Amino acid sequence: YDYGFSLVERVTLCDTDRRIQTAVVGDASGQTELMPQQALTTVLRKNRDSQPEEVIYAPHFIYAPVVKGRTYGRIVYRMNGKEIASCRLVGSE
Repeated sequence: YDYGFSLVERVTLCDTDRRIQTAVVGDASGQTELMPQQALTTVLRKNRDSQPEEVIYAPHFIYAPVVKGRTYGRIVYRMNGKEIASCRLVGSE
């Protein structure tokens, strides 16, 4: 087991303190932040040739009111064309 564990490492893809700005229609501030619903970690090989790719699926704008905890999109991590992790993007306010 020691040999196998020496070949991999735990990688944090994103934390819950990550914020993604998006516009809000019908609100005085005009902007809000979306955040990952949970922290994402995965185990990857050490000395790998490529890094995980982040893809954000979220609308360009949201109609007010923005509800804290409501799902507004998704964040996906891919490596070599395959999805390795994902979670919902939720309202932070």
